[in-house]
Amino acid sequence: MNRYPLWKYLILLVALALGLIYALPNVYAPDPAIQISGQSSSLQIGEAELANVRTALAEKNIEFKSVVLEDNRVLVRLPSREAQLLAKTAAQNTLGLDNYVVALNLAPTTPQWLRSIGAGPMKLGLDLSGGVHFLMEVDTEAAIETRLRSMVSTFKTDLRKEKVRGVVQQRGSAIEAKFRTEELRDKASSLALDNMPEMTRRKG
Repeated sequence: MNRYPLWKYLILLVALALGLIYALPNVYAPDPAIQISGQSSSLQIGEAELANVRTALAEKNIEFKSVVLEDNRVLVRLPSREAQLLAKTAAQNTLGLDNYVVALNLAPTTPQWLRSIGAGPMKLGLDLSGGVHFLMEVDTEAAIETRLRSMVSTFKTDLRKEKVRGVVQQRGSAIEAKFRTEELRDKASSLALDNMPEMTRRKG
């Protein structure tokens, strides 16, 4: 009958115990959270922002676990993903988006005694953690206006390069170009076809 030395069993038990201890953080599910920071690192986040966020959540009757200030950021822990999204909207409406960034996050709930020995939960990828919410808000009218101005400027530059003289201006959601002759008009139309294929051209 094979018998192993006692020290080998002790090593095995110690390794098993350490493995269990460092696996424990994975038992503690993270809290849905929002993290509020400054648009620039020079902006100091303080008690005023903390109080404003607390007030905003209370006014909207949004339940939260805690609101704390840490590392120049406000961290709000919430009980559910639904509350997380509501809290994000409330914080954005209260603080504005000019100077602050309000981001969705997951805040670990690992006990302090585990964190003190360097134990933390396993980092999961998006597929394992259920993904993240991504919301892109676009000011459509402003985007179209900016695009049209850019196209007018580009079209004027193209006409100058080809020595096609005319008057180009933006009218609402259209670009109007006037020329003295049909030859210049047709040449400009050809340039527009080559450089702005997404535009619909109409001769007049």
